Amino acid sequence: MVNYLQRECRGVTYTVRAGDTFYGIAASFRVSLPAMIMANPQIANPNYLYVGQRICVPIRCSGQYYTIKSGESLNVIAQKFRVPLQQLLSANPQIINPNILYVGQRICIPTAEKPEKGCAMVLNRYSDTTTAFPEITGGVTYIHPAGEDKYAITYVATGLPAPKNIGDFDAYIGTLRMGGEKYSAILGRSAPYEQEPTWAGTRIVQVNPFSAPENTAVIAPFNIKKDIQGEPILEGIVAECR
Repeated sequence: MVNYLQRECRGVTYTVRAGDTFYGIAASFRVSLPAMIMANPQIANPNYLYVGQRICVPIRCSGQYYTIKSGESLNVIAQKFRVPLQQLLSANPQIINPNILYVGQRICIPTAEKPEKGCAMVLNRYSDTTTAFPEITGGVTYIHPAGEDKYAITYVATGLPAPKNIGDFDAYIGTLRMGGEKYSAILGRSAPYEQEPTWAGTRIVQVNPFSAPENTAVIAPFNIKKDIQGEPILEGIVAECR
């Protein structure tokens, strides 16, 4: 049953308590009884439930559903998705005791609230890069609100050689990967007073970069004329934005 819930449930999972009925559970979550029955085809007779039984409650989620893994707590999940704990609890009324979760339980992760201030994530060397770079090579991506429903994403890197020294490239590009979409900015070079060159660029987007913790930012060499990107040099994940 747990495997079915993990695989098929389009909602959150609920553990049956003493006195619960399908009708009562549906009413408490403001879900129609037919919808409850359709969401739980593994239950042959809806009139018979037992304490501890796990069922699917097809409630709407403003963000995304998430399946709890071993060792996770609501605090850990809230921090991982950058969602206030109270907002997470409000989106999951089926959780009676926030200190009691089980592996395979499905919960709703509401869309993260727009941050009032910006945050930065460190960009480390890309784990699969095959090119050697100086020890000084590193970068950061700064994300901050830029007006109503807008965010400014600034990519900065230092210690990078001239793009042509890596291959058939004439620039560097910073890219934020969100799902199947990419939001990029060509990086300009600045090196006053014989300082180490710094590459930087900013892109304004109208999507929430914090929509998923696995969203990543990378910096890679780029050929502007041919619109060709090389392998990433630096990378970071939104979940680590501080």
